[in-house]
Amino acid sequence: MASPETISNKIFISYSPQDAEWAERLRVHLKPLDRSLGIMLWEAPKIAYSRDWPKTMAESIRTSKVAIMLISADDLATTHLMEQDMTLILAAAERQELKVFPIIIRPSL
Repeated sequence: MASPETISNKIFISYSPQDAEWAERLRVHLKPLDRSLGIMLWEAPKIAYSRDWPKTMAESIRTSKVAIMLISADDLATTHLMEQDMTLILAAAERQELKVFPIIIRPSL
């Protein structure tokens, strides 16, 4: 479990790049929290792909208090989401280290 010092007011947002407009609307809705709590948003599509990408992604999920998952068919078709992001998010939620809010933005299986 992450120590309290390493956990900030960080929110991890997972979405497909095809759903960027939904992420933008979400950022607008989160703006009041940013002003009152100084939240930090980590967005999966904006984390640069590199050799260290899996480590960076895991660290951003590990140090977040909340994960918001914008769910669509495009999102679920993304291989890295299913193989890494969702696995890490659900494992952290199961350990009660992370609150997860799935938001279905478009129909999918």
